[in-house]
Amino acid sequence: PGHPLAPAALVTAPLGGFIALFGDGVIYVMVCRFIDERVPKAYSTAALSTWLFTSDLGSNVGANAIASLRDWVA
Repeated sequence: PGHPLAPAALVTAPLGGFIALFGDGVIYVMVCRFIDERVPKAYSTAALSTWLFTSDLGSNVGANAIASLRDWVA
């Protein structure tokens, strides 16, 4: 509150969120396309499940590591 750039956050925060989520979607699409093109159809479900599990695991580890990293950096 009271910061001169506070009104800019009303525009830049949603824009930054959109860019981050759009980039996440692009990564998912590219990986799914890669799996569709290079993995045999008999293994595509297992490959997609492994990819989604690994990415969800990584996002949870990263989200839970923020508090520890914040304490370590500060």
